[in-house]
Amino acid sequence: MRIKHQHGLTLIEVLAVLVIVSIIAVLLVSILSSSTNNHQKQVTKNKELQDASYALKIITKDFRRAITYEQNNPTTGTLLHKDNVLIVYHLTDKSTLTRQRKGDGDTAMSEEVIATNIIDFPIEKDSNNIIVKLVDKNNVTFETKLTIRGETK
Repeated sequence: MRIKHQHGLTLIEVLAVLVIVSIIAVLLVSILSSSTNNHQKQVTKNKELQDASYALKIITKDFRRAITYEQNNPTTGTLLHKDNVLIVYHLTDKSTLTRQRKGDGDTAMSEEVIATNIIDFPIEKDSNNIIVKLVDKNNVTFETKLTIRGETK
C-alpha cells in the first residue's frame, strides 16, 4: 500500500476558504459602514446643538442688556439697549436666523448669521419671563428662559 503525499489544495478547499473569507469581509464592511453612518449622524447632531447653544447665548446676552423688546412679526423682533444700540433678529425664508446691529452713530446696520436650519423662532413673554425658542429643521426645540429684572418693557 502506497501513501500519497498531498502537495496542494483541492478545488473544494479553495472554494470553502473563499466563501468563509467573503462572509467575514461582508460582515466587517457592514460593521464599518454602520459605525461611519452613526458617527456622521452624531457629528451633525453635535453641530446643531453647538449652533443652537451659540445662538441662544448671543440672544440671552442681548436680552439681558435690552431696555425694550418688540415683536415686529412672527419672524422678526427688535431690541433696544441702554446705549442706543438697536438689534434686530430676523428669521429668513432660507431658515437662517440673522442678527442685525446698529450702534449709536453708525450709518449702517451690520448683519451676522447666528444660526442656520431654524424653521421657527418664537418668543413668548409673560409677567416675569421671556422664553426664547429655536426650532430646527428636525423639529428639535432649543429653549432658554430669561427672568425679567428691572424695568424692561
